[in-house]
Amino acid sequence: MKKQLILSLALMITFFSFAQKKELRELEKAVKNNNYAEAKAAVLELEPLLSSMDDKSKAKFYLNKGKAFFANGAGSGEEVMMAVESLENISRKFLC
Repeated sequence: MKKQLILSLALMITFFSFAQKKELRELEKAVKNNNYAEAKAAVLELEPLLSSMDDKSKAKFYLNKGKAFFANGAGSGEEVMMAVESLENISRKFLC
């Protein structure tokens, strides 16, 4: 019984990590294709999962979030500020 529980927990963790990576790739793809509405939706899906991401994934998330909200300069003032804050998160958490 104990082995089954451990095995099921390990499988759930594995599936959860693959789901995060898939959603992060979708965010990167949307930003690359200049589909900023889709990218913003992906950001909202990924934010609750942020605490369980590794540092490399978090850095990718913050970078792509910044790009999505900046939208090549077409974002509103509030969205540009969110982009700046996202990029500041990278510098504070990962570059210092």
